[in-house]
Amino acid sequence: MLSSPIIFNSMKPFVKISRGNIPKRLQKRQFHKGLTSCATLSKPALISSRSNTASQKSFHTLKSNLNRKNNSAAFQQQSSHFEQGKTIRNVLKRLYSGSAEGEEKKRILLLGSGFVTTTVIEYLTRRPQNQLTIATLELEQAKQKVQTYAHNQDNVKVEYLDIVNDNEKLDQLISQNNVVISLIPYTFHVKVAKKVLEQNRNGHKVNMITSSYISAEMQALDKDAKDLGVTLMNAIGLDPGVDDLYAMKFIDEAHKNGDKVRHYESWCGGLPAPEDIGEGNPLKYKFSWSPKGVLMAGTNEARYLKDGNVVIVPPEELLNSGVHDLTHLHPDFDFEGYPNRDSSTYTEHYRMPEAKFILRGTLRYKGFAKFMRALKASGLVNFDASTAVDGGSWADVSSRILGSNSSSETDLAEALVNKLGLDASTQDAKSIVDGFKWLGLFSEDTAVGKSPSIGDALSHLLEQKLAFKEGERDMVFMQNKFIIDKKNGKTETITATMVLYEDNDGRFTAMAKGTGKPCAVASQLVLDGVINRKGVFAPYYEEVNTPIMETLKKEGIKMDIQREEV
Repeated sequence: MLSSPIIFNSMKPFVKISRGNIPKRLQKRQFHKGLTSCATLSKPALISSRSNTASQKSFHTLKSNLNRKNNSAAFQQQSSHFEQGKTIRNVLKRLYSGSAEGEEKKRILLLGSGFVTTTVIEYLTRRPQNQLTIATLELEQAKQKVQTYAHNQDNVKVEYLDIVNDNEKLDQLISQNNVVISLIPYTFHVKVAKKVLEQNRNGHKVNMITSSYISAEMQALDKDAKDLGVTLMNAIGLDPGVDDLYAMKFIDEAHKNGDKVRHYESWCGGLPAPEDIGEGNPLKYKFSWSPKGVLMAGTNEARYLKDGNVVIVPPEELLNSGVHDLTHLHPDFDFEGYPNRDSSTYTEHYRMPEAKFILRGTLRYKGFAKFMRALKASGLVNFDASTAVDGGSWADVSSRILGSNSSSETDLAEALVNKLGLDASTQDAKSIVDGFKWLGLFSEDTAVGKSPSIGDALSHLLEQKLAFKEGERDMVFMQNKFIIDKKNGKTETITATMVLYEDNDGRFTAMAKGTGKPCAVASQLVLDGVINRKGVFAPYYEEVNTPIMETLKKEGIKMDIQREEV
């Protein structure tokens, strides 16, 4: 039993702590012993979040008395008890005031306030010592997100930032924070990273996290980052991100066992839940992130490894011969997919030179590729400035792009079929024409705003037409497959699958969970000093990945594992 009560003082009213009201998880013998000793030293001991002067004074008095009595053994015992009491003080302070003695404020700069920032805001404002600044062009959007998702809202502020033009403001914001999370378009990441490095050169310690792939320009900053002791962590979102965490888990495990990874493939897609695709939707897709990114992704070359050789898929074939039938991935979903970027480099990234097949791909519902091919072939997926749009109706714009005789629906349909080289009597031609009509691309009533390119105008239309409606949910599906040749002569197949859905109440989208949460978790672990790796890197290292994976599991972000050995 405590020899006397300890009065806990924080910014809140005094709270008396006695054996009867110590939280159960603290009711251990060593904790009681520490509290008893602390209480004995000062009756009652006044513990303040700003000062422990009274207990320190009692401690030094006790130390002096014990020394004069040459009772070193007794002193050591009481010192030990005092230190245990000091530890408990900190635990209690964390419980009742949200921070422990000696903890400093941790300042975080979030660049952007888009679709996936909701989970970042929620997660990083759980701790009262975290101070979050959101810098964005969209002030009202950001303020609404703070009101909806942030804990400890007094610790959050929103700043206007034009990332393109306001370099002085960007420098100022970076200089005031300990970590920068860049969730703006990837083309700005290198600019931000260079400014982060400059602040470190000037003596201000600040690190940076992004959810995007490492570009060549970003990789070029690796030496400077290492020399300055700066963390520039990239690719920690959904894909890239969660897929890399699990890939490295099984690849490292295989190599430690003396096994070889022969085959690795990873498929991932953010999609509407099957019941929310919408009747007539020609893309069978909806947007919980920028449509422009989806359109641009379909214009890139892709590479992957097959039978030890690099297969190159040119842009014009990506959504044609590059499409894979993936109906076998899951019995509940009718999938197709196409290769994403350059998978052949993952022999190096994942440190598995023995691999004969490596493919990382984008997942869609069947039918997406066919209609996206039609959009590209029509000339609408063009982001060149020469295609800038000054306004008008979509019927007028489509007429110009398709070379139609007029903007009537009949003439536009005929011009489209001719441009695509289709037989107007076929079902394929009919379904594509119906899809263009469904999107409003032949409509005199659908206005086109002023846009820097026809591709940007299309992106804006898709964002409006294919937005999730109230009560509709998005879904994330990810599957990694490994075929491992074991040193005992057997072959093991590992399949890791994750399916995330938007919350039933619509609070967090699946994409925000899958992309924002890993980024937020990694940022907190960097702030806490758990992740200490320096330089430019992605989650390809056990000391980085393990704490992220374990934390994400507690947040419901995890893959289900199936193993089969023959």
